[in-house]
Amino acid sequence: MNTQGQVTLLTEKWPAPNGIGLSPDNRKLYVANSDPKLLISYDLNDAGEVSNEEVLMDLTSLWEKSIAKQLPDGIAVNKAGIIFLAGPDGVLLIQPDGKHLGTLKTNKLTSNCTFNEDETVLYITCHELVLRVRLN
Repeated sequence: MNTQGQVTLLTEKWPAPNGIGLSPDNRKLYVANSDPKLLISYDLNDAGEVSNEEVLMDLTSLWEKSIAKQLPDGIAVNKAGIIFLAGPDGVLLIQPDGKHLGTLKTNKLTSNCTFNEDETVLYITCHELVLRVRLN
């Protein structure tokens, strides 16, 4: 069966999905949802179907306290499985179990992030700036 070029709806539950990311083993799909302000995970099977939806983190209180009222946005996941989520006041570092490890503060609207090939640098788009953070 050729599925190339076909689009499959995975869920209609969330009104404002934004950024997406995959775990290093491609078995988890992470979705940043802007309203409500959540980081959601799904298990992925070999066919790309989702199951076991879980809210990993509710970002509402961080958003309420933030200087820059950025909603959950872009996601990058490193080889160790740490989720880098652009959101309130910068890039949040989140363990796969949803524990917030800390935030790379920009105090600006921060929309996206990605790594270079060996993950020694994180690039961040942030309001009127493009930032580079050395991670080694």
